[in-house]
Amino acid sequence: MSLYKVQHHESFRVLIVDDDAAFCRTYVRALNLIRVVTVEAHMHALSATSPQEAMHMLETHNVDCCILDYKMPEKSGLDLQRDILMKYPDMAIIFVTGEGCEEVATEAIKQGAMDYIVKGTISIKQIESAIIHSVSRVRLTRSLEMQRKHLLESERQRIMLQSLGTACHHMAQPLTVLRTYIVMLKRKETDSAQSAMLVEAFKSVEALCEIVWKISHTSSYKTEPYLVPDHVHPSEGNDDLIVL
Repeated sequence: MSLYKVQHHESFRVLIVDDDAAFCRTYVRALNLIRVVTVEAHMHALSATSPQEAMHMLETHNVDCCILDYKMPEKSGLDLQRDILMKYPDMAIIFVTGEGCEEVATEAIKQGAMDYIVKGTISIKQIESAIIHSVSRVRLTRSLEMQRKHLLESERQRIMLQSLGTACHHMAQPLTVLRTYIVMLKRKETDSAQSAMLVEAFKSVEALCEIVWKISHTSSYKTEPYLVPDHVHPSEGNDDLIVL
């Protein structure tokens, strides 16, 4: 049983690929009439009678699941499955084999199919169950992968912010010393030009202190500069800004 919980009125878009046009029409019609009573999911079925048409349908329609026949004149179902998964790795695939073709079904599963059904004994209920099970597994896997990526990104941001905090801590003491010495020198300076230079030096140190304070109090990663453009020296470009 899949751990993925099917949502209310969830849709399952299915592509049936079989060179038998009558088989395709029958099961497309049947699937399009299905509403699963327990979860009220909806089936939207399409069909293709050749591998080329199947690939075109996948390019032009948002398909969740492919039901592939093994024996087709232009290309086997296994070859088509490889082509599909190479281009659409998240596609749920159900393989259709003839009786006594367990080896083919096993190979299809090894190559990425979610399930298989035996032609000649197929019921609509069986196809319906296989579709829901296969698509649900793919959606669960996709959801878990998204969660994993989110956790990795959160950890990356945590480490980055922790590193910034440590750097700010080490910068704070030297800046405090510089500010104190500049104030002491300014009080003793009698030359107006030298005094003006010390005032500008003090302003620069104060600006650095403000930047360090802002970085140290950053709680989340933001893709915007911590200084507004007006604070950038005319000779400098925005490439020198630290992005937070």
